[in-house]
Amino acid sequence: MTKPTYDDSDLERVLRDALRHHAGDAPERLDAPVAGTLSAAAGDTGGISRRRRWVLPAVAAMAALAVPAGLVARNVLDVGGSGETGVAAGSPSATVSPSNSASTATVPDEWRVESYGGAQVRVPPTWGWGGAPAQFDWNGDSVTDCAGWWAYTKPGSSTYGEHQEGSYVGRPVMMTDVCGGGPPGHPTVDAVLLGAAGMTPGTETFPDGVIRETRAVGGTTVTAYSKNAALIAQVLGTAQAVTTDANDCPVQLPKTGPTTSWTGAGEPSRLSVCAYDRAGTLLFSDQHDATAAGAYVAGTRKGEWIENGSNVGRGDFHDHVVLRVEFTGSDGSRVRWDQFFAGPEGSYFLVPNAAGPTLNVPASQANIGPWAKDNGQVKAYVVGGAWSETATWQRWFRGILG
Repeated sequence: MTKPTYDDSDLERVLRDALRHHAGDAPERLDAPVAGTLSAAAGDTGGISRRRRWVLPAVAAMAALAVPAGLVARNVLDVGGSGETGVAAGSPSATVSPSNSASTATVPDEWRVESYGGAQVRVPPTWGWGGAPAQFDWNGDSVTDCAGWWAYTKPGSSTYGEHQEGSYVGRPVMMTDVCGGGPPGHPTVDAVLLGAAGMTPGTETFPDGVIRETRAVGGTTVTAYSKNAALIAQVLGTAQAVTTDANDCPVQLPKTGPTTSWTGAGEPSRLSVCAYDRAGTLLFSDQHDATAAGAYVAGTRKGEWIENGSNVGRGDFHDHVVLRVEFTGSDGSRVRWDQFFAGPEGSYFLVPNAAGPTLNVPASQANIGPWAKDNGQVKAYVVGGAWSETATWQRWFRGILG
């Protein structure tokens, strides 16, 4: 995937957010480790046999975070460039790439979809979320671990913390501002890493009995760890290349279109959360039911109209999140694409409007809560809010350094 580039404005933004986020964790002694960092070695075992080293947090954050797009984003998003999209009521939930065989494993219906880049896989619903080894320009493209080998968040919770017990899905995201080098370790729990750096397709068994198997899927890698070979086969058997995943999120950021009106036909039937990295590649996706979709739509009805040519939505933002709202009516289904921006000047949505031009809707608990509250995946990967904002909903997102 294309690596992002950064400038002085990124550095200033990262420094401000880092200072705000970690102010409460600062130790009284300057030589003491920051609370909650990887340097707190008590219990820091878990298959990790490597040396530790400090990395400049501000520089690390700029390259390491899954920091999506400071792209021009004026309005409605759509793969075809239009503001609304007609979809068949019974359309398949995933578009499988013809270059890759479909998944063959049979898994329980409650297993959830996890996507990254052009790959998706299914895992048990109790698994949490964490990071994975990554390569960053600031470290000479060396494989760097800014996550450890454990979960940071869990389903149904907005709590963020290291060494959370249990299985997890990891992505190459900076989960902490302390990064490790040296020989690689491995998870001691069941885990799947998506797009992890340094993973070669194949299988190996570690001395403690943990098995690693990596497969190349959809232009990236899917790596499973477990002492249970049958579980690895079951999970990796669901891995497949897609162009649109099972949560209805395209694997590439939908391109922006001109200001356009929205018909508003039908009732909200489902809501997809599609998050993209700075290169515009799918970072993760999530989907919510009609109740959440209706609550979100109700919370995005009032805002300021945006005229053609407006520069609203331009500039650098911590993350680029697109919300796909599906409306179902007597004549079928239609899709509305909204955008969520959390940047230096504040947080807001750009929402197509049935009455005219696109609306600029301020972020609030009413429109953030239906998809972000107690959502461990959002807490793990999405930075929320400007450094000067103190809204309650910000606690449902992560800080810029984790």
